[in-house]
Amino acid sequence: MTLTDRHEGQAAVIAADVAAHRGYADYVREALDGLIELGDPWRFTAEDVRTDAHWCAERDGRDFDPAPNLIPAILGGYARAGRIVRVNDVASTRRSRHGSRIGVWRAAR
Repeated sequence: MTLTDRHEGQAAVIAADVAAHRGYADYVREALDGLIELGDPWRFTAEDVRTDAHWCAERDGRDFDPAPNLIPAILGGYARAGRIVRVNDVASTRRSRHGSRIGVWRAAR
């Protein structure tokens, strides 16, 4: 798979989220922007983004049940835009991920 293929796939996942019954991407971006505002040396993972996005959705009286690839797609877009930088990998604490490796991110300087 090329980077072009990956970027096209990420764009497709984000585009699918705009259906009337979804809109979770807005909560993911809100959560991610808040984590970025904390600045360096603050570090975060997709699990932190998921938790904060859930709180944002809950504040609006909505459940948060995004497509599995939505958060990674948005993280990838922010990384491509130079807003965040991957600094490490850690084991996931989410049971459904079975301890797989996930990225640790920080705001770009």
